[in-house]
Amino acid sequence: MKNFLFLGVLIFFFLSGEIQAQDKLSDFTYPSQNNSWIFFKKGKSIQANTLYEEHKFAFGLNEEEELKLISSSTDEIGFRHDKYQLFHRGIEVEHAIWINHSRANYPIKANGFLPLPLPMWLPTEAQITENKALYNALKSLGDLRYAWNTDLEGMLKESHNDPEESYFPDPQLVITDTDFEFEEYEPVLAYKMEILSLKPVQNTLIYVDATTGEILKKLDNLHTTNTTGTASTAYSGEREIVTDEFEGGFRLREAFRRGGSNIWTLDANNSTILTDASDFIDEDNIWDNFPEEVNRAATDAHFLGQYTYDFFADNFQLNGFDGEGGPIVSYMHYGAENFFNAFFAGTFMAFGDGNGQPLSTPDIYAHEFAHGVTRNSADLIYANESGALNESFSDIFGNTIEYFLDENQFTWYVGEQVGRFRNMANPHEFGDPKIYKGRFWFNGDSDGGGVHTNSGVQNYWYYLIVEGGQGFDDIGRPINVKGIGFQKAMQIAYRNLTTYLTPTSNYEDAKNGSIQAVTDLFGECSFEYKAVVNAWYTAGLGNASQPNDIAITDMEEFEICGDEGDERAITLTLQYNGCDTLNDGILNLSYSVPDLSQADNQSLELKEILPSSIITFTFDRGLELPESGEFTINAGVILADDPEPINNQISRKLNKPKTLKGVEFISFNSVDARSKDSLRIESGEQSLVKILQGIGKEASRGLVIEGGNRTSFFPSLDEDPFELNPAHISRICMCVNATSNLELDLFFDRKQKFSTYYADNFSLDLETNAQLVNNLRVTANGNELARFFPSAENNDTFNTEIIKLDAYAGSQFELCFEGMVHQNVGTDASGVGDRIFLDNIRFDGLKNKPQNGPIDRSELEIDY
Repeated sequence: MKNFLFLGVLIFFFLSGEIQAQDKLSDFTYPSQNNSWIFFKKGKSIQANTLYEEHKFAFGLNEEEELKLISSSTDEIGFRHDKYQLFHRGIEVEHAIWINHSRANYPIKANGFLPLPLPMWLPTEAQITENKALYNALKSLGDLRYAWNTDLEGMLKESHNDPEESYFPDPQLVITDTDFEFEEYEPVLAYKMEILSLKPVQNTLIYVDATTGEILKKLDNLHTTNTTGTASTAYSGEREIVTDEFEGGFRLREAFRRGGSNIWTLDANNSTILTDASDFIDEDNIWDNFPEEVNRAATDAHFLGQYTYDFFADNFQLNGFDGEGGPIVSYMHYGAENFFNAFFAGTFMAFGDGNGQPLSTPDIYAHEFAHGVTRNSADLIYANESGALNESFSDIFGNTIEYFLDENQFTWYVGEQVGRFRNMANPHEFGDPKIYKGRFWFNGDSDGGGVHTNSGVQNYWYYLIVEGGQGFDDIGRPINVKGIGFQKAMQIAYRNLTTYLTPTSNYEDAKNGSIQAVTDLFGECSFEYKAVVNAWYTAGLGNASQPNDIAITDMEEFEICGDEGDERAITLTLQYNGCDTLNDGILNLSYSVPDLSQADNQSLELKEILPSSIITFTFDRGLELPESGEFTINAGVILADDPEPINNQISRKLNKPKTLKGVEFISFNSVDARSKDSLRIESGEQSLVKILQGIGKEASRGLVIEGGNRTSFFPSLDEDPFELNPAHISRICMCVNATSNLELDLFFDRKQKFSTYYADNFSLDLETNAQLVNNLRVTANGNELARFFPSAENNDTFNTEIIKLDAYAGSQFELCFEGMVHQNVGTDASGVGDRIFLDNIRFDGLKNKPQNGPIDRSELEIDY
């Protein structure tokens, strides 16, 4: 979940006089079901065109921030969509896009990404020049042949009829996120520039720190389709094409198709140097005399450029990639003769020859074209979840256009005419996920964070809303989706992409945007609405649409440490899954802890519950914690005529360790009651925690964390292994009461072993390998205190470690040892495996602050 402030749920607002002090977002908006959306209350006297000026403080904007209108359009069903860009002290806050949706100047809803409030310390004046930033960027790329020094520069000026147009980078000062994850927004002032190279072909977005000159981020802006295999058919059959007559004959160029884009198809001559590109030429404009299939595919590309342009114009009123008639240039025979790739490079497309069958098939060509549409609308960042959506929208429109071109030849495969490599109807066939973060979900850094693999989730959603589906999913849930066909499905997808999504959108945003799109087009309770919602449920996002269905989606976590009798609030999160408004009803809520004989029952009156509304409910009576032990909290809700009682229950198993008071010592020699009761042990999905004989410091009993298997491990030097591979984490936690302590130290004995499997198979040096596959970290209340790695593969000896805990003296807190390991001893060829050994965990510290005079170190105690 994104855990910084979004506009949709801003509680923070600036006070500036009496008027602003009374001007709150909640005065004219409903509570939102999602952090990036708000819905305006009816009957309020607010105007869409002045909303963010007259009520800026309610929206979390201070005097130094401004939402500037960057585009406005009115669609065919009467909605006006005003897109705003956030600026801070006149500097663009990149990707901070906010879209207001209104009718008759009355705001109805709004969505987007606004990382507010921005810190006051954020600099807005660069410490390096634009030239220095550009120099650093070019230096980081190495020796390349840049587009502005080639004939492509002249083509750009000619196609736009503008002598000032250029590919030369124009560094732009922006505020952006440091890591582009957008989970915790960390703003930085940076120069952003796009650099296009033709030798080799690269289109790179580079961000340079405007204070230090450091390269912050490089984003590969080539949107590619990877292919393998061959096919032996002509792609498009006999088709009419529009060409350009010149003194040498006819060439594959069309000027201003339907008053819009220039469409050119050029021959790269099996080179990666596009300055060598030439025209395809025919003497009589009857393009039937190519000696080889590999050249005939050029006319496929040219025809498909024209057909795809017409398709977007006819169905979505879109004039080219950018809506402004920008050029559509395709390079055929790109790269070596067996180059298995096609890509969109920001301003042009390129297609390799494969094994004699170039990749200009209908679905691949339309796929690359759609990347241009995405770039000029939502501009989804080509990495992680936003990148997976970027790829998925290209698959969606690629296969949709293939269907309308020739439904008799259509399949749900991508690239089937040159070698199948994705299946939208069954993503599992190629190792892609159907369910969000389910089987085959990719967590690594390669492929831009899985942009091609994780696209399978939305691909499968789209297949379901087109065709429908019945049966059971991967995890045994029933599938019940009734298809609505291509015509309606593509309208929903296009409206979501171009109306509601922004550069940082993730899968949750795509789900919510598509629900808004189908509501706009077909209505909130429509057949189409249910198809969209139920398909997302099948793809692992949200709940199925059911009238009167109330579901428990979460039970809020609470601090488990504390003394016996301490009370903890029991809070449930509920969601209404009906597609209509629930205007009345009584909801009965209860929880019980049979192990502890505690319970509470309450009723809640429901009024004007909107579709997908989120309800948070806290019981009046909290849970009184036991001294120690395992217990289970069961909670449930009852609503009359609820059709889906299976989602009305939730259980949470908890294990409260006995609180260690003052300073204590835990060894495992006898595995006595105290050592068991004082620990909360959690084995991971792919790792185990055990207390075993012969592994302690003196060959007595000790704790060991050992690996399970390596199925979900991907070596990465750029990402924390704890974040990359959570299934391989096990924990040992304890509750500590140090309220009487002035100082506190933690001592423990540790040794670690690691398998060389990954070093042997991924060419990692042993030190790097050790840090990737065997990590131990110590945390207090979730805050990392220290991290430890093996010092030798199999010869690590027990070391006594000391960690200062003075910051936690005088308080109660939870201390955890978290081990991240992979290779199991039994499956390791060397018999070592990844293992962490712990023994003799003890606390030591000065108790009871002296009344006068210096601290007397003789007061150090060990209670054992």
